[in-house]
Amino acid sequence: MVTLFTASTNGVGSDAYFNGIQDILPIDGGREVLVADLLNHCIRKVDTQTRVVSTFAGICGRAVPLPDKSSLALKTVLEFPQKIIANEEEDTFYYLLHDRVVKHDMLSG
Repeated sequence: MVTLFTASTNGVGSDAYFNGIQDILPIDGGREVLVADLLNHCIRKVDTQTRVVSTFAGICGRAVPLPDKSSLALKTVLEFPQKIIANEEEDTFYYLLHDRVVKHDMLSG
């Protein structure tokens, strides 16, 4: 069981915390679940067998880019993710944010 608290901690089972779950999407035949963590500004992944929660996309707890304009973080900032859509055949995910849609191509990062 994953316990839901207000924070952005990754971990196993009740050690993991979320802040505003907006959407849940099973992937890999239900072995993993993606979670749109609205107020942490990231997409989390839960392994349903090991119960490990990790950050899948975005920077949990950060809604704005880091000051360094050359940082990879600029490409991974997700403001208020609300919905996750997957095209697993193409290893592509789409995230509906509060003002745009972001494409995440797993093959190219």
